[in-house]
Amino acid sequence: MRNLSRFVCILCFIFILSSCGSGESGNNNIKNPSAVNTGPTSIASGITADSLNRVLLAGHIKNGSVNNIFTLRYDIYGTLDTVFSGDGLVVLSSSNDNHSSSIAVDSFKRPIIAGYRNNGANNDIVVLRYNADGTPDTTFSGDGLAVYDSGKDDYATSVVIDSSDRVIVAGYKDNGINNDVVILRFNVYDGTLDTTFSSDGIVVYDSGDDDYATSVSVDSLNRVIVTGYKNSGANNDIFTLRYTSDGTPDTTFSGDGIQIWNGL
Repeated sequence: MRNLSRFVCILCFIFILSSCGSGESGNNNIKNPSAVNTGPTSIASGITADSLNRVLLAGHIKNGSVNNIFTLRYDIYGTLDTVFSGDGLVVLSSSNDNHSSSIAVDSFKRPIIAGYRNNGANNDIVVLRYNADGTPDTTFSGDGLAVYDSGKDDYATSVVIDSSDRVIVAGYKDNGINNDVVILRFNVYDGTLDTTFSSDGIVVYDSGDDDYATSVSVDSLNRVIVTGYKNSGANNDIFTLRYTSDGTPDTTFSGDGIQIWNGL
């Protein structure tokens, strides 16, 4: 009888272990997030703070079959700021698929979001500018939304604001063979491309390989600095580009405005 009881206990222990393992993945019995997430998928892509230390987030949220760009603003105490669009949240509703990549804020506390959207044939770079109260800034491209379309796939990855409140966006675009870095500068007063920057507001860097910009910054002289990587097929090399404020390569930086680092 004692042996029978021991055998039953062992069977029960094995059953409990097998039940705990079923329907679970990973360590510590953590469930697959996709199995327990019943709400819309939201992804944050950028964060910044304005001069009042309010926190602004940008990202995209699934709305049916498409993604919409959202912007959140928190007050300094961490609650949604109802001064911003009434509830602290702005969503760019569109029937097109939209993705946010980066957010910045200018000296007027206006949030600027860079990303991309699908136009049905390919992807375009989009730049949104809102007023400090969360309403679309209609002085920026007429409706608060500027679009760059090269005719092929275009993607924004980073945005920054210079000391003149001009919007600078870096990303990459398809040239039909591979990808090139693209840098755009928009006028502060109307959101059009700034023709004092490389004569048309557009700078393209093409190494001959696949080139991807990942981040953009500006220095105190309003020189534009972009970093990213290029792929030659064998590996990736990191590049850093610096342009003068008029969009020409800064030859005081590494002789030609380009510095390449191929790792250790």
